[in-house]
Amino acid sequence: MRIEDIISQRGVHQSRNTHVSRVLRELGYMRELGEGMRRIYDLMHKNELAPPELVSNHDSFSITLTNRAMYSPQDLLWLSQFDSCDLDRPMKSVILLGQNGRVFSAAHIWEVVGIVDTEDYRKLVESLLTRGILVNAVERLAAKRAARREKIPFKEYPRYKIVIPAQAAESLDKTSEVECSSKIKAQARQDAVLASESDDARIFIANLPIDAQASELYEIFSSYGSIKELKIPRYAKNKTKGYAFLTYEEAGVLDSIWRMDESIVYKNRTLVIQRALPKENKA
Repeated sequence: MRIEDIISQRGVHQSRNTHVSRVLRELGYMRELGEGMRRIYDLMHKNELAPPELVSNHDSFSITLTNRAMYSPQDLLWLSQFDSCDLDRPMKSVILLGQNGRVFSAAHIWEVVGIVDTEDYRKLVESLLTRGILVNAVERLAAKRAARREKIPFKEYPRYKIVIPAQAAESLDKTSEVECSSKIKAQARQDAVLASESDDARIFIANLPIDAQASELYEIFSSYGSIKELKIPRYAKNKTKGYAFLTYEEAGVLDSIWRMDESIVYKNRTLVIQRALPKENKA
């Protein structure tokens, strides 16, 4: 077990006595093996504190927890411009994505906040849209067309940007309150519909080769419909775990896949394609 694996929160575990560990787990005194360090990191992050400092040598291991802020001086300077907005930690995480005029994607929001539920994503985006802090740098339809041209999932196409409060207020002044509220709710509903359909339009792809490439899989599966998201879990940068999850923008696309007469072959491997289990039901 390497200290780098602990820092990257891969859930690694090593017991001095595996039998004792197993008994403690089965009796309920322990939870999931390898979970303890993840919980420490998660609690520090939720309280906006710097991550633990780990030190290991040949005969000892130490972990130091501090109450130092997780944000850099540059981050704090950027966030100070939003002091009047009553922001929670997830909101701050999204706002930090927009430093220096950066345009970012929905996937960036999911990743940086650690979102696992589509309703949480909808509420977060709607709250920032309502404040006028989060805006569309690229309109939805234009982003969809651009994502298809670049052969990347729509969820990964950069289309959001952050506006500081003074600029946001100026923009809102130019639009009536009713019109602005209506646009925000319409966009939030649109996002909610797409999010709620995600599980229905999500497939599990197995028997992938170890050197599978996202661009090549995108090329194959985009012929059936517009791809919203493609995730390929990996052991390392160039080594896949042999499976992937792909989500289409519309659930109806799956019907054409289930009706295929021939299997999909990729790098001399016949891919195994199944409907993915809903995220909340996965073990």
